[in-house]
Amino acid sequence: HPHGDRRSVLDITQIFYHNTGSLAVTVVKLDQALSPKGQEHADRPILMWSYCHKCERVVTPLVPMSNDTWKLSFGKFLEISFYNKSACSRNTDCRHCIQPEHIHFFGWGNLAARIEHAEISLYDIPARKYLPFDLPVRIKQLNCCTTEMYHQCLQQFKRQVLRLKSMVELISRLEASQSSETSSELLGCVICEVQRVSDEIDLRTSELHKIREAAINSDPSTM
Repeated sequence: HPHGDRRSVLDITQIFYHNTGSLAVTVVKLDQALSPKGQEHADRPILMWSYCHKCERVVTPLVPMSNDTWKLSFGKFLEISFYNKSACSRNTDCRHCIQPEHIHFFGWGNLAARIEHAEISLYDIPARKYLPFDLPVRIKQLNCCTTEMYHQCLQQFKRQVLRLKSMVELISRLEASQSSETSSELLGCVICEVQRVSDEIDLRTSELHKIREAAINSDPSTM
């Protein structure tokens, strides 16, 4: 629950897991308060009893907690509860196994801790070293990469074309302003080279169009 959210102990169930079992601890409110008999356990008025699932009734009397049980740690109690699977009730009216069939109660005043054991199923989570090759996903990624490459190259080619056009205009103005035959011949060569580069850019752009269309329209079953 959120930090600082104070809830009643009656609204909380704590569950402890170990191996193939679980212990659920729930605090319930009794209809009337418990009172131990005698003065021996007056300083620790905790009473214990058990309910049997199969007998569908309380099968033990109200027993005050002994000094040895009082000194037992909760961790040791959990250990005994999980591992002592063969223990059976000593009650002549109920001989069922304690771990799977009995619900234990520890009462004090008008409250009681209800402790119930249950079997659980364990599942493994395998971790594969290699993931299978997912062709549709791979093709989608390839299409995204191809599209990104196409747009980047196209932008680069457009910038180069603009630069070449500026160069052509500049050379044309220079050619018009000079009358030397040698200069005209040189400028003509430059213009031809610029045109060749421009044609090369157009060709590469067309090839990129074809690559992109082939990747988009590719059939996964034929790859």
